[in-house]
Order: sequence, then structure tokens, then C-alpha cells
Amino acid sequence: RNQINVRYEWYDPDVNTTKNGIQGVGVGYQYALTAQTKFGLYVESFKEPTRRYNVITARTTFKF
Repeated sequence: RNQINVRYEWYDPDVNTTKNGIQGVGVGYQYALTAQTKFGLYVESFKEPTRRYNVITARTTFKF
């Protein structure tokens, strides 16, 4: 019923220029309330060449 997720991502939106890739790392916790309902909380940090920002997301997923 409990699940921990770790994620790393890197992508380059403009391959014609240098040093403009975006990197992201995140950790999430997911709890299955029932077989059809899940609740998740995720914390992610993204780094661009000029700035860094953090995102916190809460999700509820229903399976029909």
C-alpha cells in the first residue's frame, strides 16, 4: 500500500545551443487508499542554466 518513488530527469529543449539543459530530481510518496484510489505527495527540484526552483505536488488518482 505504501510506495516511495525517486526520479531523475534531464532534457535539452534546444539542442542547437550549449549549456541549456534542464535537470530535475524528485522524491515522492504514494499511498493506496483502496485498489481504485491512490494519494501521492511529490517534491521535485529543477535546475536551469539561470535559475533553480522547487515544486511540491499533491495528487489523488481514481481508477474507473
